[in-house]
Amino acid sequence: EPYRRQRQMCIRDSYRILHIIRKKMSNNILFIFNIFPGVGGLETVSNNIIDYIGKDFTIYTLSFNAVNNAPTSPAITEIFQFKTDNEEENIQTFNQIIEERNITHIINQGIYPHITNIIFNPDRKKDVKIISVLHGMPKYENSQYWQLPHILKANKLKQIKRRFLFHIGLNYKYKRYIRSFYDSYRKACIKGDQIIVLCNEYIKPFINEYHLKKYQEKVIAIENPLSPLFSEQKNIEWTQKKNQVIFVGRLSEEKQIHIILDIWERIGKITNWDLVIIGDGCIRQKLEQTVRDKQIQRVSFTGQVNHPEEYYKSAKIILLTSSFEGFPMCLIEALRFGVIPLTFDISAGVRSIVSNSGGIIIKNRNSNEMFLKLQELINNKYLHSLSEKARLKSNRYTLNRIGEQWINLLRK
Repeated sequence: EPYRRQRQMCIRDSYRILHIIRKKMSNNILFIFNIFPGVGGLETVSNNIIDYIGKDFTIYTLSFNAVNNAPTSPAITEIFQFKTDNEEENIQTFNQIIEERNITHIINQGIYPHITNIIFNPDRKKDVKIISVLHGMPKYENSQYWQLPHILKANKLKQIKRRFLFHIGLNYKYKRYIRSFYDSYRKACIKGDQIIVLCNEYIKPFINEYHLKKYQEKVIAIENPLSPLFSEQKNIEWTQKKNQVIFVGRLSEEKQIHIILDIWERIGKITNWDLVIIGDGCIRQKLEQTVRDKQIQRVSFTGQVNHPEEYYKSAKIILLTSSFEGFPMCLIEALRFGVIPLTFDISAGVRSIVSNSGGIIIKNRNSNEMFLKLQELINNKYLHSLSEKARLKSNRYTLNRIGEQWINLLRK
């Protein structure tokens, strides 16, 4: 009997030790967001990545804000949210989650200053790997400042004053805002294990802009992936395509959709093609009124759509006229369906997507050149071959390809 009890205790101890070893060997990943769940590009891309890596790792999320009824990946084990704006309390919450869930890796989505300060708190577990992901382009914050809600809502006089102070170098609120991101990126790189930017073309500008040459080996590129649905999309028959040009995205000032309408006012009179504007936003009524006032022909607005792939299938050309974009998902989604991009030269990220895709990049804000190039594309008898080239380029962004890069990084 004593021998039997001793044997049972040894077995229990063995199982306990094995459980501890397995727990320590497993990779438990905590994604940290400003908003999650959410409906933006960052949240959507994160769900796609989590879907893929969730088969190999245990995934948790932590965020400051959430959008009700927004989709979340079924691969997420548990979703946490900060309950206060008090930094000390949030640090305690963060450290507690790290300890209790045995977190091995932190993914800092967006590298926002208020989140980076919490992650790198003095009492954190130092053996947890920290990977920070920049979801815009380097210096994105310079443009982002002017899109802050309180800046956009300010009256004309305040806006003029802010711009004037900016031009003479005395807009100190702007400087503080920019400095907070500068400090956040440097801290994430110097104290963390890895920085991820969205394409190879962003690596050098990130290192140079934030003075990180000493830590340049920490900066790598992993592009955003297509969703599982888009990744699995088969070839599109050219006969399914219509004489259709599309815009896909949020209807807001920085997208500069008025440029598209100005161009289409001229195009619509001389072609049998249609312009379809897909998406919703704060300036939709203003844009629709412009179409009515100027009697612009062959334009339609769809509003928000749940299945943009139906429009990608039928379109031949996609236009992008934004004032800034880091790595626009609408372009790689369009490529997957053989839609040819025509875009302003907004960023290295846009150039990375459009290069070798059959698409065209033109000088930023040159609306007349865009008009001429759109005319050329519409009349191009080799449009079908350009479409095939776009589809071929999209293989670069499939979830399997990008997901494996994430798995390799997390296992390293």
